Amino acid sequence: MAARLDQTVLVFQPQWVAFSAGTNDALRDVIDEQYEKALREIVAKVQARGGRLVLLTPCEILRRDGKTPEEQEARRKKIEGRLASFEAIIRKVAAEEDCRVAENRALMLGAIRSGKTIMTEDGIHPNYRGQGDAWTGFHAGKERIAVKLRAGVNRLVVETGGPHFFIGVSDEPVWEGQLR
Repeated sequence: MAARLDQTVLVFQPQWVAFSAGTNDALRDVIDEQYEKALREIVAKVQARGGRLVLLTPCEILRRDGKTPEEQEARRKKIEGRLASFEAIIRKVAAEEDCRVAENRALMLGAIRSGKTIMTEDGIHPNYRGQGDAWTGFHAGKERIAVKLRAGVNRLVVETGGPHFFIGVSDEPVWEGQLR
């Protein structure tokens, strides 16, 4: 994770970085110590460049690997444990390093429980609606905020407001809204 950060994010000198990781790590059995070390390295790099972070809790995983129902249930429990552990690490690092937390997984679980279809067929990746819920989580933490970030030429644009989001590129730097 941290190896790509310089080339894909920090080169644009962002004021704010929304960071989400842990879903694939849970599937790959990454241990807590590895996850926390990588997360802390990313937080340190962003903060060293003057940026602030919003750490999104990992996406829910609906994929159930295994040949038998028992194997699938065992895998489900293991993945849920990994995700819960990663969430605890995110909250711990956020508290210690003055980052914000967006409760992405809680929003996804709520949507799933209410009958919404928010995942693609692979059971790992959110569909368009699920992505929208993630960006709602980005600005629905301690206070509800509207955000429009534009980082400059050929750089990421994220606009959120309500349940909708847009990601594209901008040819001029802009900052509107507030994040505290």
